[in-house]
Amino acid sequence: MAAAGSRYLAVIFPWLSADRLRHTRAHLFAGRADRPPVVFVEHAGRAARVAAIDAAAAQAGLEVGMIFSSAQAQVPALEWFPHDPRADLDWLDQLALGFERYTAEVTVSPADALVLRFQGCLGDFPSERALAADVENRLARRGLHVRCAFAKTPEAARALARYPGAAAPDEAGAIRRLPVAALDLDDEEAGLMAEAGLRTVGDVAARPPGAISSQFGPHVTEAVRRLMATVSSPRPVAPPPLRVERRSTPPLTRADELAPVVTDLMAEARMLLESRRQVPRRWQLTLFRGDGYARQSRIDGGAAAAIAGRLLAGHDGVCGPADEELGYDLIRLDALLVEPIGEGELYAAEMAPQADPALPRKSGTGRRASAEPSQLTLFAPTEPPVAPPPACPGNMAERPIHLFDPPQRLDAVVAGEAAGTPTSFRWRRRYHEVARADGPEQVADERARRGLTPRARDYYRLQDRRGRRFWIFRQVGEDERLQWFVHGLFA
Repeated sequence: MAAAGSRYLAVIFPWLSADRLRHTRAHLFAGRADRPPVVFVEHAGRAARVAAIDAAAAQAGLEVGMIFSSAQAQVPALEWFPHDPRADLDWLDQLALGFERYTAEVTVSPADALVLRFQGCLGDFPSERALAADVENRLARRGLHVRCAFAKTPEAARALARYPGAAAPDEAGAIRRLPVAALDLDDEEAGLMAEAGLRTVGDVAARPPGAISSQFGPHVTEAVRRLMATVSSPRPVAPPPLRVERRSTPPLTRADELAPVVTDLMAEARMLLESRRQVPRRWQLTLFRGDGYARQSRIDGGAAAAIAGRLLAGHDGVCGPADEELGYDLIRLDALLVEPIGEGELYAAEMAPQADPALPRKSGTGRRASAEPSQLTLFAPTEPPVAPPPACPGNMAERPIHLFDPPQRLDAVVAGEAAGTPTSFRWRRRYHEVARADGPEQVADERARRGLTPRARDYYRLQDRRGRRFWIFRQVGEDERLQWFVHGLFA
C-alpha cells in the first residue's frame, strides 16, 4: 500500500513544448497580433510526425502522432518547430524548483508532469482543492495552463490529471472510469484491449489478474495495481537536514531588501543547529516568486557576513523591470550539509565579521570593555587555561554568538517590577514568554565615553520557555519613550 497518510498531487503541462518556447524564446512571437496553431515535429525514419501541439492546434483538430503533411493540409496556417524533448525536460526541471514552496518532495515525471508528495499536512491550505487552485492561479499569471489532480499514488494522480472526466462519487470511482490509455499502453496494446471489450481501467480491474497477465502481459496488471493503490511507489528523496523560511508581504524585488532577510534566516538556522550540536557546511538559498517561478543558489559554509552576499551574488538585480510587480514572497534557506560540532569549535568564529565595534566582547576567559579593532574578538582561546573555572549552571553565556546590525525592534514588551526585567515580548510576529532573565547590565563603550552615544543601553540576557536565548537592551529614544531591541542570540 501507499505510505499511510501520503497524498500525491500531479501537475500536468499539456502544452509544455509551446509554453517553453514562448517563455524562453519570446522574440519568436513578439509583435504578432495573430496566434496561429503551433506544432512540434519529429522525424521517424522518412516520416515527419507531430510530437507536440499547443492549445490552438488542439482546437483546430490536430493531434499528437499524426503525419505532419496531414496536419499542414488540415491547417495551412499552422506554424511548426523542431521537437526538442531534452529542452522540454530541462525546462520542466526548472519549473519543479518553484513547486518546492508547497513541499520538499517534488519529482519530475517525464515528459510533461510534476508530482508532489504530501505526508499528512497541506501547509497553509485548508483542503486539496484550495492547494490545487493556488497552483493553477500562480501559473496562470505566467500564462501557463496546467491540469491538477490528487490521489493516493503518483500514477493515479497523473492519470486523473491527464484524463479529466465527469465527476465520480469518490476517488476509486474516478480511477475506474479512466480510459485504458491511462495504463500507458502503446497503440497496439490499446487496440487489442478495445477488441476484447476493455475500454476503462474498471473493465480491466474486473477481470482476473492472471487472465490479464497472460493475454496482455504482467506490466498491465502491475499498472492497474498502482492506479488502484494496491502497491507502493518509490518515495522521493528526503528533505534537507534543516530548513528555515520567511514570507514577505509585500514581495521583495531587490537584493538590498533580501540581504537582511537572508542574514536573519542564517542566524535562526545556526541557532537551531547549535541546539543539535551541529555546524552547517553547505547552504542553499531559494527565492520563490508570486507566479510560481523560483531561483536557487548554493554555497559552502564560511563567514556568515559574506555568505548572504555570496548567495545573492548570482541574482543580479534579482527581479527585472517586467517582474517588479511580482517580487519574491517566500525566501527559503536550507542547510544541505551539516556535521557534528568538533571539540572547541564555535560559530562565533564565523560570526565575528558582523560584530558591532561599539560593544565590548569576550576574549579568552576574561572580560573587558573596549572598542579597539584588535580586541574585537569572539574566537575561542587558542590555548585554553590549564584549569578552567567551573561553569555555573544558572548562568547563560556572557556574550551572544550572533549580533544583529542594526539591532531589531521588539514589540509588546511587558516588563516586571524587578529592575524592569521583561516577562514577555514579541519579535518577528511571535510572542515569547521569558523563563529566565539576567540583568540589567549597562555596557560601556568608547563612543559613550566620548559622548557620541549619550543614551545608555541596559542589556538583559533572556531565555524563553522554548529554550531560545536572547541578548536584548532598552534605551530611551529621541521621543523620550522607552524602546526595546534584540541585539544578539546566544548558543
